[in-house]
Amino acid sequence: MSNQSRNILTTLLLLILFLSTGIMSWSLLDLVVLNDANNFFTQNSFLLKASFIIVSLIVLFIGFKQISSSLKSTSNDRSIETIIEKTSADPTEIRTAIIRLRQVLDPKHMKLAISIATLLDQLLHMLNDYQSEQDRQIQETTEITQAVDTLQSQNEQMVKAPHLRSEFLSRMGDEITLPMNSLNTMLKLLKSMEFSDEARDLLIIASHSAHSLIENLTNILEFSKLDAHLLELNKEYFDLTEAVTLVLETQESIALSKSLMLETHINPDVPEHVLADKKAVDKILSNIVSNAIRFTDRGNIKLVIDQQIIESKKMLRFTIIDTGIGIPESAIGNLFDSLDKDTDLVNSSFTGRLRLIVSKQLCELMGGEIGVRSVEGEGSQFWFTIDITA
Repeated sequence: MSNQSRNILTTLLLLILFLSTGIMSWSLLDLVVLNDANNFFTQNSFLLKASFIIVSLIVLFIGFKQISSSLKSTSNDRSIETIIEKTSADPTEIRTAIIRLRQVLDPKHMKLAISIATLLDQLLHMLNDYQSEQDRQIQETTEITQAVDTLQSQNEQMVKAPHLRSEFLSRMGDEITLPMNSLNTMLKLLKSMEFSDEARDLLIIASHSAHSLIENLTNILEFSKLDAHLLELNKEYFDLTEAVTLVLETQESIALSKSLMLETHINPDVPEHVLADKKAVDKILSNIVSNAIRFTDRGNIKLVIDQQIIESKKMLRFTIIDTGIGIPESAIGNLFDSLDKDTDLVNSSFTGRLRLIVSKQLCELMGGEIGVRSVEGEGSQFWFTIDITA
């Protein structure tokens, strides 16, 4: 039960009690008058009754006034509750609610009306600010979404770029290396024919140049594929001795032109046939032997092949030993990673460093590693390993 309901009930009870007491007093006064005509109440009965009637009317007026005020207050409260319940977050409805509340509330409650109107007005401003913030966030979300879409599109293009570049280089490489290989084959056939010493010297120079050009082109193609992560291994069993012999034969004429001897030693524990990517093995071996020949002016170049067991894996180890100019210790750190022109290498060349970078990436792709031990002025030992576990 609300406070207003309790006030109305209390007022009614007091009125009933007052009227009951008044009726009883009136009856007692008549009884006294009848029994004793000479007492004070008898002589003043008219005046007492008139006073009683006036007091009763005043009390009844005050009581009914109080009841009417409480009923009106209850009605206003219900009207206010109804207005507030029906008021939504729509600014138009809030303004309408403020006007209706001012009409419903009694003038003497104007302070309350002003307070409610002020609170509703603050609520309206808060809702407007919230709506503005929501619109701003939606705009930012839209802009971010558009930016993300743009970045995704650019990222897709960037991802495709290496593939397109590698595919282009591969196709162009085939177009170039095929005729170059044919030219190299023709030069080899010409060397078996009889020519004058001067013509033979020119023929050898042409053959070496063709070989270097083909080797450089294939290294560039390999580097491009490795950089784009497009190179896939093709593991198969192949005759190791036969593969090594073919690689060294392509280098033999260049070595002989510098009076260098090529030697090969394969340990007995090395299997005759190994499981690996033959083209990758040929490329690494050819690259390192080419560098050894380039930086060796006298002596010999020796290839040693043995087998190692590392963490239950069969690893084939190739060691190329030369008697060349050696490598400064300060240049070994970035030897297999950098194409920087400014190095401590003597007679450093782009093609020589590219050979080593391609060789390292191919070794790692085949589960192995590459390294070097060198003494400046005495020679170098390059080694690399590959995983041949079946």
